[in-house]
Amino acid sequence: MSATTLPVQEAERIDRLICHCFQVVESTIRQAIDAQGADSLNDVLDQTCAGRGCNACHLRIRRMLAGDLDPCGPFSPCEGCGLANKLCECPAG
Repeated sequence: MSATTLPVQEAERIDRLICHCFQVVESTIRQAIDAQGADSLNDVLDQTCAGRGCNACHLRIRRMLAGDLDPCGPFSPCEGCGLANKLCECPAG
């Protein structure tokens, strides 16, 4: 089953929005790391433009570079709206 046939909520969870400022999703960052050889935060920023705004996504990008894909803590994205759990006011959070 392709991502386009999944329910919207599930498709968004599979390709999470990592950088809200520039709308960069997890698969774009993963491609920069895996296919284009990005091995530092600056490499990912240069190749994707993620992290060039408020810098809030830097920790998630660093975790992806380290191979840790699971979000953690109060600033992990809410499954419902994508905002940091600490800032989320949606019913899913």
